[in-house]
Formats: sequence, C-alpha cells, structure tokens
Amino acid sequence: MTPAPAVGLPHLKLEEIFDACIQTLATPHRAYRAAVHRFLAYLQTDFPQVLQISELRRDPHLLGWLRGLCEQDPPLSSATRRIYLVVLRRLLRDLASAGHPLQPGLILAEDFPSQPRRSPQPQFRLALGLFRFGEIFDSRIQTFTTDVQPRTTQRYRGVARRFLAYLQTDFPQVLQLSELRRDPHLLGWLRHLSEQDPPLSPGRRHTYLLVCRRLLHELASAGYPLQPGLILPEDFPLRLRFPEELRSTKDRRSRLSPLLFGDFFDVRIQTLATTLGTSTTRHYRGVARHFLSYLQTEFPQVLDLSELRRDPHLFGWFRRLCEHDPPLSNVTRRRYLLDLRRLLVDLASVGHPLQPGLILPEDFPTQPRYLPRALSPEEDRQLQQELCRSNDLLSNALLIQRGADICGRLCGGQERRAKSFDVQSNIGPVLNPVQDADVHVQESPSNEWSDGQLQLRLAFP
Repeated sequence: MTPAPAVGLPHLKLEEIFDACIQTLATPHRAYRAAVHRFLAYLQTDFPQVLQISELRRDPHLLGWLRGLCEQDPPLSSATRRIYLVVLRRLLRDLASAGHPLQPGLILAEDFPSQPRRSPQPQFRLALGLFRFGEIFDSRIQTFTTDVQPRTTQRYRGVARRFLAYLQTDFPQVLQLSELRRDPHLLGWLRHLSEQDPPLSPGRRHTYLLVCRRLLHELASAGYPLQPGLILPEDFPLRLRFPEELRSTKDRRSRLSPLLFGDFFDVRIQTLATTLGTSTTRHYRGVARHFLSYLQTEFPQVLDLSELRRDPHLFGWFRRLCEHDPPLSNVTRRRYLLDLRRLLVDLASVGHPLQPGLILPEDFPTQPRYLPRALSPEEDRQLQQELCRSNDLLSNALLIQRGADICGRLCGGQERRAKSFDVQSNIGPVLNPVQDADVHVQESPSNEWSDGQLQLRLAFP
C-alpha cells in the first residue's frame, strides 16, 4: 500500500522561500509576514497539490485568494486588502528577480480595491461664492485639491467663509482686495475670533490664522495687489498643551495640517505609510513636525517651499538639534536628517520647487566607532605559546611583528629616530626586548625553496 504524500513539506518549503525574501528587505514590516501567512494558509487548504512556486497561476490561485479576502468574517477593510496585495506583489516581484520561475502578471492593477474618495460638499463652494471675493478665494482653493486631502480643502473653505462673512458685514465699503489693511480689517477679525461665543480654543484660532495667511499669500503670488504683512507672527495665540494631550498617542500621530506646508508633508507620509510600519510612519511624522514647527517659529516669512535654503533654514535646524535638551545622540540626529532628506527628495520628485542639495552627506554626524577589545594577559600568553608551537612561516612572521611592536613602544622618541638611519645596524637592538628569540636568515636546502627564496625562522630554546 502506497503511503499518502506529505503535503505539509512542500508548503514549508514555500514558506522558507518567502521568509528568506522578507529577510532581505530593509524594513521587514509585520504586514509582509501577515500577507504571506494568509496566502500560504489559503494555498494549503484549497490547493494542496501546488508543490512548487513555479505552479502558481493567476487563475485560480491568486484570484481565489482575492475572493477569500473579500469573504472574511469579520470583513477586511479596503485599505487592509490593498496593503496585502501591495506587499504580496512586492514579494513575488523580488522572487522573480532572484531567479525563481514565477509566471508574470499574477497580481494586476485591477485587482486592487478602489480607495474611497470623499468629494467635497457642494454647499461649501456655493456658500463661498455668495460672498464678495468668494470666487477669487475659491479658485485658489481649487488649486490645492490635487495636493491636499478633501477635509483639508473643506477647512480652507470654512476659514475663507468666516473671514469674508466678517469683512462683508463689518466693512461693506471694501470693494477691492487692494483695499485690505492690517488695521482695521485683519486686526478686527482677530478680535472677532477672540470674542466668539462659545469661545474658540487657542489651537483653533491658531489654525484659522495659518490658513488665512496661506490663502492671502497664494492670492498675492497669483498677482492680486495685496498689502504685505497683513498677518504677522505676533498675531498667533500661544497654543496650550494639556498633560492628557501630550500623553495621547492619537495626538502624537495627528496630521500636520495646522503647520505651514504640513499638508504637503502629510500627503507624502501617507504615501509611505502603505509600505512602512506604524512606528516608522510615526517617526517620519514626528521629524516633519519638528522641522516645520522650527521653520514656522524662526522663519515665519517663509511662505513657499521654493524659498527654503540650506543656509539659514537647514543649518539653523541642524543647530537646534545639536542644542536639544536633553541632548540627542549622534544616531538620533542622523536618523532625523535621513528622514527629512527622504521627505524633501519625495516632495521634489512630485514637482515641488525645492532647491537641490539642502542636506548633504557632510551634514550627518559621525557614527560611533568601537575599538576591538584588548586581550587579557592570560589570552595574550596563550596566543604567544600557540604561535611558538606552530613554528611555521606565518606564525614566525607574527612573532617578529609582535616583537617589533613591543620595541616600538619601549624605545624612546629620539633614540628611535637615531636608530632609524641604518636598518641593518639596528636589527639587533630592535629585537633586544625579545631576549629568548634568535632570528636568522638562511637558504633552505629543500626543493621547496630551490628558487632562491629565503625562509625566516624564529628558533626558541
């Protein structure tokens, strides 16, 4: 009677192949292992006859797995299924590039679930158009929709509607944007925000001012004749941070929208989050928040990414990292620079007008280098005995080198310089500290050295 074949072993082999591929990744996030575990468990249950990776087919193996993901109980979200497909496609491509005989096109673009897109509510756009200058503001906000998320666009419209409603109510005589002045128009709006009932929090008012300043700057860059300095840094209220807010993980992972350029950085970080771990994404967001907070505090006049310069903006941030209290280690500062450089490169690659060479290799702090541990006296004595016992060419050369090193440390500076004029006359004094060694050069009479090579021999009594 023929025994039944062991179906677990081939799948174990597949698991080892995938595991070796995951180990080669720079950041082997747990999503890779989760996706592989789900896929191999599905194969072993529904297709136990698949014994080699070359037997994988799009239909029925991959399409069946996709249907299995859609039929999970409790159901998986579209984002989770999308991540599983992204990481499995990445692993299959890596295996194919490593020489494994995989069929092409196992996972195609149409297999990915569609991402939910929240369309902005039309009433915001219509409501904004009812105000004077509303269409002008709305046309500028429309240019943001390709770079920021829908709820950020909604926030811009909300702030514009508040400001234009105040302007139309309290200053109906303002008929041109060129007539806007810091006093009384903007300062009056600041007082109006402070007198709201129920009152607005300092953080909310801070956000309103940031958004309004951004919109005014965009209008000025588009050619509208606006006065400079309508909103200054001293207009921003101090944002209080409560202990429970500081301890909140959700707050630490919140979006960067309140900061200037925060939307741009947040979009790039959200793109990286599809393939990076949660802790790595959180670190990118923390570095971006640290840099943008510094930029907003020290250089509030920087209103466009094209204005970023290596000196003073990046150099100033480097100094801020060095002056951090408690001090940051070289490893931490190095990672900060690496993460920020990655974000700046990504922003430049999608069309943002950033200057090249903002962060250069010489900006990175040196990594600590640890010297090898010195041998103990007992280990050194055992090594000396083993070299003497071997008594071959390599061991004798090492013994001579050890003796010369000992002499170099024992000889004084002037005496060593005086003896360096004539090597032959000093070969005896150099080896004096090794009193139990007799070094001589002789021709070997054996056939092995018949070509005139010299043999060094160190003879010990």
